[in-house]
Amino acid sequence: MKSTAIFVLLFSLSLVSAGQHLITDSGGDLKKGTYKDFYEFKYNNPSLEFDYHFRPSKYARTYFNVSIDKESAKSIGEVYGFCNGKEIYLAFGQKLNSHTLFIRLAFIGRYCLYWYTTNNNVVVPINGISYILPLGKTDHISILDMNTGKRESLTNTRLKSILKDDPDIYNRYLSDAHYLENRAKYLVEYSLKHEKDILIDPADLTTGEINEILAYKPSDSSFTSYSSRVINELAGCKDISKIEISSSRYSNGNYKFIGLRAKHNYGPNPDFRYKTGLWRYYDSNGDLKKEIMYDLTGHILDHN
Repeated sequence: MKSTAIFVLLFSLSLVSAGQHLITDSGGDLKKGTYKDFYEFKYNNPSLEFDYHFRPSKYARTYFNVSIDKESAKSIGEVYGFCNGKEIYLAFGQKLNSHTLFIRLAFIGRYCLYWYTTNNNVVVPINGISYILPLGKTDHISILDMNTGKRESLTNTRLKSILKDDPDIYNRYLSDAHYLENRAKYLVEYSLKHEKDILIDPADLTTGEINEILAYKPSDSSFTSYSSRVINELAGCKDISKIEISSSRYSNGNYKFIGLRAKHNYGPNPDFRYKTGLWRYYDSNGDLKKEIMYDLTGHILDHN
């Protein structure tokens, strides 16, 4: 129907403009800016500009610092990382200042990959005085889970637990005589193959993504199938406390109207039950009089 097509188009446009596609779906088109949290990174949607000079840290190899004055840093507060349009550097929620350590991501996929280096020191007593002497450096391989945001070392045990659901990669890893040295290789192969396993958690949905779910789709054969799909897909959304069918009938049992109402945090009143999505209105004979599409906060998008 005409109104449904317009509704889908409007919500598709709002979704694109919101920029909430997974960063793995960006095709290398990384948005320049500063990430305030993990989800801004995950969806390639930095909320702050980034226009600072960055440089390798003087104090920690494989880390970077940004040049920023105290007042500017204080006004920004904690940051998850930044992107210069080509590469991504993460601080994982540290307060921003000129000494904040950022680490460069080496790979983005189901599991992201990064390296960092630590200094190995030894305390040596000489003539009654203890001296801290360098004993070399150790490189560490770590991963970032794109479903949970959890960071951890890529140990042999952890990698096997990841690969075990893919027998081909898992068995090749076990039979590799240099498996420890090749951990990153197998992690990258698995992450590329299982990129579509990255979840879009309903709790992470933006207004545009919720509105796209509310759109009447070709697969919705009836209002019953439409409402069931919408309620199921929005069941885990943290900002929607309730979504349910609302209806009224004539004395002969025919519907006067049927639609969805939702209580959520997207409008001015979280306790109000907003008309949401598709509503159908009938005459007493059961014939459809009109259909109205509402956005999340009850504003009419289109009707016929």
